[in-house]
Amino acid sequence: MNTDFPDNYRHVAYDHVGSTNTMALQLAKEHDPGNIWVTAKVQTEGRGRRGRRWVSEPGNLYASLLLKNPAVQTNIGQIPILAATALHRGIENCLSPELRSGLNIKWPNDILFKKQKIAGILVESHKLNDATYVIIGCGVNCSTHPEITDHHAASDFASESIAIETHALLVQIARAFDQRLLYWEGGRSFPGIREDWLARVSGPGEQITVRLQNQTLLGTFESIDQDGCLILRTASGERQTIFAGDVFSGLQQ
Repeated sequence: MNTDFPDNYRHVAYDHVGSTNTMALQLAKEHDPGNIWVTAKVQTEGRGRRGRRWVSEPGNLYASLLLKNPAVQTNIGQIPILAATALHRGIENCLSPELRSGLNIKWPNDILFKKQKIAGILVESHKLNDATYVIIGCGVNCSTHPEITDHHAASDFASESIAIETHALLVQIARAFDQRLLYWEGGRSFPGIREDWLARVSGPGEQITVRLQNQTLLGTFESIDQDGCLILRTASGERQTIFAGDVFSGLQQ
């Protein structure tokens, strides 16, 4: 296992912050050149998608990557799918081969271990100082976890008798992001990123429930399209394209 942090990235570490994403945004406002990881031992105001609170107890990894002008605006929407493959690869590199099959992605970018949420990602983009900044926040449950997160059962690696040191994990995640971003080339190689995501996802062909802001959809998870949106086939045979929503296994009303 390579333990070197990527040469073209910087790292700033804190003990306590409100949110590593918020700290990364402050760096962007200060004209930071990007390619910097912000980590903290504890977050007091951690958040997930749709403003949900992300429980941030000591012993887990809380990290945000700040990128400056990573792609043209039309390709920024591909980053959540890319981030999922990178985080999956980074965690995978810290697991023994026999444990890796239990690690999967759930659309768009949650990471599951044995079908329980073990990690999450929050991607935010901002136009500042005539530049586009993208912040990719990653939280990995190494030693503690909430009972329920985003309405899904959660777990942590310590509960599975798996010891993962947070800095070693950060190095592997940073290296995986570096590799995936170089491969992606700002969107030119997204078809390969999409195939990588599909090879790691949980549930193709399974029945799922998708909860949107104003409705609930039931159907079969077919794939993702060329922009990373979920493709759902309903019982009537209609194909629905989902841009954002919460996905659950099985058919739930």
